[in-house]
Amino acid sequence: MRTPAGGGRSDMKESLCSDDGLGGMNESLCSDDGRLELEPRTPRAAGRAPVAREGNPCAAPEPSPPDGNDDDEPSELWQGLLMLLVLVVLGVSTCVIAWFINQMAIAIQFLHRKVEFMTTPYFATDCLAWAGMRALLVLLAVKLTAAVSPRAAGSGIPEMKCILAGLNLDQHMNLPTVVAKVLGLVLMIGAGMPVGREGPLVQIAGPIALALLRRPMFASVKNSEVRTHEVLGAACAVGVTAAFGAPLGGVLFSIE
Repeated sequence: MRTPAGGGRSDMKESLCSDDGLGGMNESLCSDDGRLELEPRTPRAAGRAPVAREGNPCAAPEPSPPDGNDDDEPSELWQGLLMLLVLVVLGVSTCVIAWFINQMAIAIQFLHRKVEFMTTPYFATDCLAWAGMRALLVLLAVKLTAAVSPRAAGSGIPEMKCILAGLNLDQHMNLPTVVAKVLGLVLMIGAGMPVGREGPLVQIAGPIALALLRRPMFASVKNSEVRTHEVLGAACAVGVTAAFGAPLGGVLFSIE
């Protein structure tokens, strides 16, 4: 049974030349104007994206232009300069606070000597005045610490170790903690108590470092977890250096 001359040939052409993206047969048998070709075209290479034709759903999308976000990232040189600036400001600030603590402690000890030279005919009265003044300073230091920031009690080195280990102890790294540490250290050293300065100065340097990183100009340093960890490690070294005047000892302590 013969197929009508006009309709069958037309239907066969449409079925073979339909641009439905189902493989290379339709593209190889059909020319661009829809005419049937007897010789197939060169087979498509493996992995090659289909030809982008208008209305072809299998056509490969055009690559989107770069969004330009790489230009917003700070360069390594700028990151290094920011780190250097943070460390310089951190070191100077901690050393100024350590100098202030020493000067205030010397002034309180000078008052002790004034009291010691104010002798009375009774030895018991002199001993009571000498001990009473030191006990008053210790009690004042305890009351100030409890009122301003109870978390400032203790050395401060264990807290910094926990922070460097990844624990979140932001409540130990704030301005009230620094104020309580400074005032308490001044009063305790002035009272002649055998307290070390390296622990409190380490915990003083930590909040100063975090406060610097919160500045907008140091946002790129704060956004990097590695850089933030390095700054906190440097804060430990700065605290020990300000306490003993030993930079190499501070670096070894921070590494430890």
